[in-house]
Amino acid sequence: MFADDALKDAIKRIKESPKPVRFRLFADDITTEKLAEQVEAQGSVVILTDEGGLLTTIAGRYSDNPNADLYLKAYNCQSVLVSRKNGGDFDISRPFITLAMIVQPDVLVKACGVSEFVERGFLGRFLYSIPAPRVGTRKIKPEPLSGELCSAWNLAVKNLFDFCERQSNADTIPSIDLDQGATEALDAFRAELEPRLHPQNGDLARLGGWGSKLPGHLVRIAALYALLRASAPAGDTLYGDDETGATRPASGSVVPQISEADMGAAVALAPYLIEHARAALDMDTHFQDARQVATLAWIRRKAVPKLPEPGAEATDGSSGNNGNAFTARDAWRGLQGQAWAKTAADVHAVLGQLDAKGWIRRKPDPAPKRAGRPAAPTYEIHPKLISGEL
Repeated sequence: MFADDALKDAIKRIKESPKPVRFRLFADDITTEKLAEQVEAQGSVVILTDEGGLLTTIAGRYSDNPNADLYLKAYNCQSVLVSRKNGGDFDISRPFITLAMIVQPDVLVKACGVSEFVERGFLGRFLYSIPAPRVGTRKIKPEPLSGELCSAWNLAVKNLFDFCERQSNADTIPSIDLDQGATEALDAFRAELEPRLHPQNGDLARLGGWGSKLPGHLVRIAALYALLRASAPAGDTLYGDDETGATRPASGSVVPQISEADMGAAVALAPYLIEHARAALDMDTHFQDARQVATLAWIRRKAVPKLPEPGAEATDGSSGNNGNAFTARDAWRGLQGQAWAKTAADVHAVLGQLDAKGWIRRKPDPAPKRAGRPAAPTYEIHPKLISGEL
């Protein structure tokens, strides 16, 4: 009888215990709720993806509401309290998330249009690299990387992982500090950067949110340099003393300080990071400008049809408007062959932008008919654009 009761209690405890989470070091397209569950179970997750689906998911693909809280707080390892619909709230004390994406420019453009990403600084937490297109100049059979270089890189990564594993087994979480030279190098960079972020006078005013986080990014990069140096075996030529000008801890297991050389190497990356962030975060404006130019070119060429003969009907599929107006339907028909004009809504958006800038003006919509398709919006063209003065 006692054995039966013990068995029943064991079965009950098993049923009531949370479902175990399968360990996953890497993830791809994952919902925020599933990511929170994974981070709670194992402490950290690495997300590597070559598609933009993850950004769509964070922006609210399944819920219609953006949900970036976990990513925002994981940037500084801030604790996160997650409330699940089916109960079982849990607290993640120190979430670690590494996120790296390779995406097409259009994905960045759409991300810049998500107010949640912009207003809450989600996009400002990334480092960007916009490589130059190589189509047309690519080698058909490029030379492979040298085996020596690949071996050195693999060894450096393995040493770094082994070093960090030893540190993670410590009773307390170790910290990496800056030595005096590194602190002075960082302060000098911050003093140089600050006036560039001024909202009125700074050349990086548009990157204010991203630029404010840049010194922190550089400290993290310098810390990686210090860890690589500390984890390298004695006599290593890739990350040895001669390369950094800094002293390696003798034991190979002591947490290093960030040296002046480490910090200087990180700061040297700042010009590259700034220019690429500028290109990435201004990409929406660049694409808008390109689409507006294309639409204005169409207006000059096609949206001023010849006036029909008196009493004649338009036969070219256009609205039949006179020479100073066109309809949104006309514009859609004229532009839909272009790569960016995938839907009528894409064209309508650009027409709205040109309307706001004064190039065209939307006429009042006519009274709706009782039956049939509603009339397409009609736009008047600026007289100077028609005459060629603009």
